[in-house]
Amino acid sequence: DWQHAMFLALVDLDLRGIAVGDPDQSIFAFADKNPKYLLELARKDDFRPFPINKNHRCHPSIVNYSLRLLNPQSPITETDSCRVIRKHIHGSEINIGQWLSKVIPLYAERCAINKLSEIAILVKEAPRTGRLIHENLSLPHKPISASALDNDSSRWGSLFSKMLSWVFNTEQTKHELIEEYLNYDDSVREIRKVMSLLKTIEDVAITNPLELKHSLTDFVSIAEVIFPGYTSQESIEKLVEVLSNENQLAAFIPPKPNEIQIMTLHKSKGLEFDVVFHLNLYQHILPQYNGDYSQDLNLHYVGITRAKKACVLCTSTHRHKKYGEQPSVSNSSEFLDRHDLAQLRKEI
Repeated sequence: DWQHAMFLALVDLDLRGIAVGDPDQSIFAFADKNPKYLLELARKDDFRPFPINKNHRCHPSIVNYSLRLLNPQSPITETDSCRVIRKHIHGSEINIGQWLSKVIPLYAERCAINKLSEIAILVKEAPRTGRLIHENLSLPHKPISASALDNDSSRWGSLFSKMLSWVFNTEQTKHELIEEYLNYDDSVREIRKVMSLLKTIEDVAITNPLELKHSLTDFVSIAEVIFPGYTSQESIEKLVEVLSNENQLAAFIPPKPNEIQIMTLHKSKGLEFDVVFHLNLYQHILPQYNGDYSQDLNLHYVGITRAKKACVLCTSTHRHKKYGEQPSVSNSSEFLDRHDLAQLRKEI
């Protein structure tokens, strides 16, 4: 609320205000955030919206499907093939995992995918569905766990996440991280201090990642240089939780080229893959009905639009619930029946 009020106050001083966001990908209710202020700005007479309505990343058939999901009047672009597929498995998530083990190499070949890490299996429920897929997928894969920092959008929380991703990514350099947060016009002393601390953290990460819990003061020192005055004890506590938990820490380690990625739909936001297998399309999961329906719809939209070359929507005759495997016949997600979407996908 206060950020929105401050933004409007600055604009009232005849400053030009620019707000950027995507209401269709707003899936942050779990972090007490929503797009209402962005939508409010778009309706104001003195604000001019500039919608980006062309998706150049995904195959046209994926774009058609995702836009029609949200809007029954969305125009359909002509395309030479359909890359949105629904697969209904006889069995449960166990059988889905076994089926994926057989078909993923075929999709990799057909879509000319050189690295299996460009393939993702997206789930709504990591603890149950993610575990079952992990246990029954015979191909090399990496489960991406949630971390305490995932829903921390504060300056320090975002910086800590970025630093953890950086220290495990051999393709990035310290200079790239420095350039993102500091200008080379800033104090040379501060830049050298940050680079030195980053090198210390990197050395620990390479030697023994679990020892990073002893590097907390280095993380905090970097945050104090980059964002002085924005101290967040809550972000520090979340960082401590991540550094002390092997599974949470592993979430920041990039997959090997031959590893398929298994992650939650929330975790996939902002990422992209050549092929996506979208699971958990059951009633009372997507949507859950006991929460914000639009959040689940947007979550489904995010899952579909992570795919560049093909998106496979997986359902099954049975699924695992709290008390074991139960039939799920006729209990597929109602999202699959919205706006005559069946006409825009293949059924296999």
